[in-house]
Amino acid sequence: MEQAADLSYFSLIMKADIIVQFVMLLLVLASVWTWAIIITTRIRLTKLHAQAADFEKAFWSGADLDDLYARVREEANHPMAKLFVSGMQEWEQAHQDGASANRIRDRIARLLDYRIEVETEFLGRGIPGLATVGSVAPFLGLFGTVWGIMNSFRSIAASQNTSLV
Repeated sequence: MEQAADLSYFSLIMKADIIVQFVMLLLVLASVWTWAIIITTRIRLTKLHAQAADFEKAFWSGADLDDLYARVREEANHPMAKLFVSGMQEWEQAHQDGASANRIRDRIARLLDYRIEVETEFLGRGIPGLATVGSVAPFLGLFGTVWGIMNSFRSIAASQNTSLV
């Protein structure tokens, strides 16, 4: 009686062609990298959400903005605090320059638009990599599959036996 072929994952990987093994390694590495980005981004966004809620509560509490500014100026460690500090610094500078109210408003609006863009880019780190992996991985997997099937057909042709038994 013939012994059944070993079809464990490890055995299949070890018996695969070097190209197929390389493709599988690339896909595993891409998966690990993707999950690392997803998990770290989730942790970072959860933390930032809590910090933003705390800051927003303090901002709308009715307390003096100068007091809030003095508190968060040294430790602006989340986007909302950074925007607030940037806006307050620009307001102070524009006020010292003797700018009109409209000019101050325009300067602060331009600055805040810029800071929002900077903070958005910072929060979006890793997203282009996720998009690249998401679009390339299926084709890389398909390539590995086709390569493996071609090798199987070559082996069948070399053995000149098309029986599945």
